[in-house]
Amino acid sequence: MAHWLDTYYSRGGVGAIQSPMYDALWAALQGAGFDGNPLQYAFVLCYMESGGFANTLAKKDNNPGSITFVNQPGATKGSYMAANKTYAAHFNSLADFARDLHRILSLPPGHPIQAVNLKDFVHGLKLNKYMGKESEASYMKKMQATAQRLAIVQDLQTDADQKVVMPSSGGGLFAWMKSHPIWTGVGAAGLGVLVVKNVSK
Repeated sequence: MAHWLDTYYSRGGVGAIQSPMYDALWAALQGAGFDGNPLQYAFVLCYMESGGFANTLAKKDNNPGSITFVNQPGATKGSYMAANKTYAAHFNSLADFARDLHRILSLPPGHPIQAVNLKDFVHGLKLNKYMGKESEASYMKKMQATAQRLAIVQDLQTDADQKVVMPSSGGGLFAWMKSHPIWTGVGAAGLGVLVVKNVSK
């Protein structure tokens, strides 16, 4: 059976989450030393940068974070990134990718790995020139939208017609978020009010 997020995003045309990448990336990030808020933010970053784990870098280069190749250990030259006029890093595994991402997010002056909220994380990325010429405000909006999108989607595998409910009611979204603590943390990290929406077949 397909992962329920596969079902949602394939219907909406937003970009599919491949469940092996979803699970494997989460495990790889944990294995590389990510935990707490930075683990959540790194996952959102990778999902956003890779267009829902659907772009060439994610699928061909094990590089959902769009990391540039700079002869770093554990990487070889990967796909050409026309927008950046440079090459992406190719990693043999998501574990190698996650270790390099941890290294990058630990660098000064931004130290994104030490962020206590999403705003600090994005500011650290900007200081480290991770987002190139894109403005911090623009990148922040995309990170917020990505985190919210992932947090509010109903579990379509169990009840495609059920309305997403507010956490206080104890069902729907609340039940799902309890089993996926990443989004509980993201929702509490200053992302604003979650949009409640209906999903149907």
